[in-house]
Amino acid sequence: MKKTIIIFWAFYFLGSCNHHHQVDQKAVNKIDTVDTILEKSMTRTFNNIDITTISGISALGDKEFMARLEKLKIAYIEEDNRHSLDTINSIACISDGYVSTDISVTCVAIFELKPIDFILYITTKTDNCLYKALLNGFNAELVVYEGEEREVEIKMCKQKIINLLKTSSLTKEQKYQIEKLAADIDPSVFD
Repeated sequence: MKKTIIIFWAFYFLGSCNHHHQVDQKAVNKIDTVDTILEKSMTRTFNNIDITTISGISALGDKEFMARLEKLKIAYIEEDNRHSLDTINSIACISDGYVSTDISVTCVAIFELKPIDFILYITTKTDNCLYKALLNGFNAELVVYEGEEREVEIKMCKQKIINLLKTSSLTKEQKYQIEKLAADIDPSVFD
């Protein structure tokens, strides 16, 4: 949006001049750089608050934080915006309480829609806190079931994850991570 406004004014200004000079390529490159910086900062800030800090999360309040987290999720799912996933990871690494729960729910939603991409992200990023968040999300979904119904739901959840192994483009490490995720599911940690 801001890039569009900047470009509009640039063309308006250039069009209103009686001179027909060639567009300065450095100025165009600068606009692209500004847009890239804005895009990166938009994923980390909301109303000028850095949401990857505990004080930033607290300053937002519950509703605003949830809205921002939803925007980050959508940016990743719909636009494959990796900066959004990096921001979610940064939040997951410092979060506790309701924020951790929100991150876990978000991770399950992302996994449901982009399972292979999410596994690739988890296995290639060294400082990744989303594996634990994803695992907690699955466990939280399953803890509501009891007895035999719980066992059936756990089995179905694990099978859904194991079915990802059919993707031939996975590396040994990625296949290991998928198997580990399925094996680590244990909703009794929340009992």
